[in-house]
Amino acid sequence: LSLITTQTKGNPTCPIVADEMILNVNAPPAITAQPSTATQTICLNSASTPLSVTAPGAGLTYQWYSNTTNSNSGGTLISGATSSSYTPLTTTSGTIHYYVVVSGICTPPVTSNVSGPVTVNALPAITAQPSTSAQTLCPNAAATALSVTATGPGLTYQWYSNTNNSNSGGTPINGATAASYTPLTSTPGTLFYYVIVGGTCTPVVTSNVSGAITVNAPPAISAHPSIGNSHRSRLDLSMVQQYSEFKYGRYFNN
Repeated sequence: LSLITTQTKGNPTCPIVADEMILNVNAPPAITAQPSTATQTICLNSASTPLSVTAPGAGLTYQWYSNTTNSNSGGTLISGATSSSYTPLTTTSGTIHYYVVVSGICTPPVTSNVSGPVTVNALPAITAQPSTSAQTLCPNAAATALSVTATGPGLTYQWYSNTNNSNSGGTPINGATAASYTPLTSTPGTLFYYVIVGGTCTPVVTSNVSGAITVNAPPAISAHPSIGNSHRSRLDLSMVQQYSEFKYGRYFNN
């Protein structure tokens, strides 16, 4: 807005004076493009999509806020988030909403709509490992179950057996896809166990190796006593007596 005043000619010796005054009227801040309301679901430490606003006005300033609720009030000021766009951090798991307050030369400031939820999923993690206690068992006896406790969304489990005391290079156990696994005891020998836990986010995580699970072989006779047709030697009779004691629990006297 311009206002011009001109002095009317009077004394011919006086100059003509013209004054011009410019009056600028600033608009209050306004938001013409709001932050996206699209949901973002991302993994820990992954890149998020920036949020932004478009605002006309003079001398604009911006301050972004985070909120654990779906609201554009009562949030927490984000230090350093003072431009028209903000990229949410992904260093902590959880769900956060965002909004911005735009101020200018004129008042009042204006608050944006709240953004869509930004959900940061945690990586899979094991918080309780399989037992390292050794188990020594007879064939087909019940073993104590091994288990892990894990955190993170979309968890999956795969148990492995290993003839070595190691949590790598093992053999996947068919059907062992739960948080716990009870070792089989149908075959004599010593095995170790571990589990690999996956989730919605990568990488997978491998548990510690379990204690040794030893299944003892049952007693067996590898050589039977030899009994001739004409006589029995003292050694043969001794072997018969020992065999009878083992099988029937009592002696047969010669």
